[in-house]
Amino acid sequence: DGVVQTADLANNAVTSAKLFSGFANGITMAEHWALTSNLTVNGIDTIIANLAISSGTGSIGSSMTQSSGVFTFPETGVYLVRAILSGKSIGSSLVYGGIRISLSTDGGSNYTTPATSYSNSSITDGHMNADASYFVDVTSTANVKVKFSIETSASCSIFGSSVGSATHFEFIRLGDT
Repeated sequence: DGVVQTADLANNAVTSAKLFSGFANGITMAEHWALTSNLTVNGIDTIIANLAISSGTGSIGSSMTQSSGVFTFPETGVYLVRAILSGKSIGSSLVYGGIRISLSTDGGSNYTTPATSYSNSSITDGHMNADASYFVDVTSTANVKVKFSIETSASCSIFGSSVGSATHFEFIRLGDT
C-alpha cells in the first residue's frame, strides 16, 4: 500500500548502523615500522632487533609495541599486516629470499605462518623484493601477536633503513573485530 511502518524504519536503521559501526570512523590506527640496519641471512632468521617506527612517515592512533621482534597490537580489531622485504644475494646466483608473517593467538607460545612471499635472483649479487600481507583478527591484545622472519637459500643482505624505504612493516586497523 506504499505505507512504511515507523517501527520497520527504526529496525532497519539500527541494523544498518550495526553493520557499518566498525567502519564508521574510518581507519583508526596506521603505523609504519622498519628494519633499521642491514641484516645478513643464510637460512631462516627471525627479526628480533633493529626495529623502529619509520622516521618521516605519518601515523594514526595508538602505536604498536614490540619486544625482541614480537609485536603487540594497541587495541582489538581487524588489522592489515604487511611485510615488505628488500635485499640482494651475496656472491651467488639462483638465490631465493622470502618474508614470513608469523601469528600467535596464545600470547606468543605457539606460532603459525599464515603469510609468506618469496622472490628470487638468477644473477650474482641480484636484488630481490617480496611482499606478504595478512588480515589479523585481534580479539585479545594479550594473546594475539605477530613477528617476522626472513628465509633465504644462500647468503643474502637484507636492506634496512630508518626511513622505511627498504625492508619494512605496516599495521593498519581496518575496523572492529
